[in-house]
Amino acid sequence: MHFLDFIAGFGVSAVVGLLLGIVAITIIGPNTTGGAGLIILIGIAIAIVIGAVYRSFRPAKAPPEKRL
Repeated sequence: MHFLDFIAGFGVSAVVGLLLGIVAITIIGPNTTGGAGLIILIGIAIAIVIGAVYRSFRPAKAPPEKRL
């Protein structure tokens, strides 16, 4: 299994949250690996919630027209 196949199984929000979590680790600098994991988990959760809220406010796409 390639890394991109693994990432494709997740939503875009989760990948963005993972990247934000990694950035937060470099800024905060936790002392333990558990703290680092918690920061990544919180980043993923926040990004998924923000993505869900964004999708709920986005207008629905019109269905494609059928041609005869």
